[in-house]
Formats: sequence, C-alpha cells, structure tokens
Amino acid sequence: MKKGLFFLVVCLAFLISMPTVSAQEPAQDKVYKETLAEMLEASGSMTAVKALVPQMISMMRRTYSNVPAEFWDGLEKQFADAADIRFIDIYVPIYKRYLTVNDLKKITSFYKSPVGKKLAEATPLMTAEAMQAGQQLGQEIAQEIIDKLQKEGFVEE
Repeated sequence: MKKGLFFLVVCLAFLISMPTVSAQEPAQDKVYKETLAEMLEASGSMTAVKALVPQMISMMRRTYSNVPAEFWDGLEKQFADAADIRFIDIYVPIYKRYLTVNDLKKITSFYKSPVGKKLAEATPLMTAEAMQAGQQLGQEIAQEIIDKLQKEGFVEE
C-alpha cells in the first residue's frame, strides 16, 4: 500500500512540476502531438491516464482522512485535465524517436477498425491477467531458488 501510494505521489509531483508546452510550438510538433493524442485515445491508452489522478486522489483521501472532501475534489478537478496534456507532452519526444506522423495515422486507423477496437478493449484485461500470471511464476521461481540455496547449504531453513 505504501509503495503504491509513494508511486502515485511521485507521479502527481512530476505532473505538477512539469512545464507545459509553449504556445509557440512549431506547427510540425503540434501536428505530431495532435496525431499522437488521437492514436492514444483510439488505442485506449488515455483511459488509463485519465484514471490516474482520480486513483491517486482516492488513495490519498484514505491515507489523509482528516482532509476535507472539498479539498480533494478541488485537486482532482485541477489535475485531471492537466494530466492528459502533460502525459502527451511526455510521450511526444519518446514516440517521435520511433514513429513518424504517418505511422501514428496508420496505427490510429487500425485501432478504429473492429479488430483494433477489440484489442483496445481487451488489452487492459489481458495485461492484468498476464501480470498476475507473471507474479505467480516469479514466486514459484523464487521458491525454487530458495530451495536450491537451502539444499546446497547457502541458506538455513
């Protein structure tokens, strides 16, 4: 719980401190940013981003239950829309290193197709299941390593 809360607080602090893109951004960058935003929306990626601030606020509400609800409601409203813009600003230079505007347009077209929509809807569920399966496998492997360490006498039982 504390690690999750710490991660969420760090993310929120990063969002707060990050400068927004200037209104003077070149037209080429603006087109890339708009195209990336459309692709992220079509792929369902922005759904997770849009849920981030409410999740952080919810966790912090429980931790700091003495703080009035109006304070949390105000923070949630203040940061919800800004988070979307700031995440896209973070993603632009990363995606630009690997994908062109034309690539993004083709990916967006895919995500707007029936099979793309199906993938976008299923991805969060598949990711959650894969993470759970991966954690289970990791625990099993860790136990096997501990058993071998104990068998070899490196670790006491």
